[in-house]
Order: sequence, then C-alpha cells, then structure tokens
Amino acid sequence: MAPSTGTPTAPAPSMTDKRLTGEVSSGQWFYKGPEIDGPMALYGPPQSEGIFYVHCPDNHLLLEVSGELPDGLNTTTLTVVFPHGEGHFKGMAQEGEAPYISSALPLDDPFVALMAQTATQPDSRIFITTPHTANLLLPTHAHLAKTLTACLGKLPAAKKG
Repeated sequence: MAPSTGTPTAPAPSMTDKRLTGEVSSGQWFYKGPEIDGPMALYGPPQSEGIFYVHCPDNHLLLEVSGELPDGLNTTTLTVVFPHGEGHFKGMAQEGEAPYISSALPLDDPFVALMAQTATQPDSRIFITTPHTANLLLPTHAHLAKTLTACLGKLPAAKKG
C-alpha cells in the first residue's frame, strides 16, 4: 500500500515551543547516497534500521517513522514540527521486518522547502510524533539538509521558485 500525502494544517509553532526543547532522542544522523532510491537521511543508533527516515524516490518526499499501528488501524496522523512550521500528514502503516509509518509529500509542497531551510540552521530541532509511536526530538544535521536539498533538486526549474 502506497503512503498518502497530506498538507500542513497548523500555524507555525513558537520559537519556544516546548515540543522542541529537552533531550534529543538517542541516535545520530546517517546518509545513504542516491544509488538505489535516491538520497536518504536516517536517524537512529549506529548499525540499526533507524527510527526516522527521509528520502525521495520518484517525486515525493517520504517521511518514515519506526513503529506499528494497533490492530485494525491502517492510517494515523504524522505530525512534524520545526521552529518555523508544523505539518500534520496522513501516515500509513507499512509492514516489514521493521514496521514503520510512512507519509508522502509532493516535492513541490511548501512544507518540504521549509524543512530544507530549517535543516541548514545549526541547533534547530525537529519534533516527530504519531498518536501510536514514541515522540522523537531530533537535531538538524548536514545529512538531513543534503538529502532535502537533493530532493528539491529533482523539481523542474519552474516549480523551484
């Protein structure tokens, strides 16, 4: 089942939004080059499948968080918060060895550009949650910025600006 798209629905959070404060989730950013499905930034413990992924096969940005939905549920809401924006997206359960919840955004969605801009800002943070998974608080990082910039590079010139 393919992930579904959504659009940002909330105003930008405050720069002092409590969701963006506190200890970051355990792990670090890793980068996988574009050999197979395009560039991918993963966050999690070393030598793991990761707990959060950002990549862009085709013309969509996929946001994927490790976790399962309760029996009988196939969809949920994936919330992503940056200092300058907040989005609520439809997340769909994906089965596999390591189950995850996936949401797809068109690359020309303004939230993708906002994420890319924020990812380049040192000391920024990202808060990710669903009603059915643990909250994640992640630092921004060059691997995330590199992935998002490469994804936006797939857009036709007319849609970039």
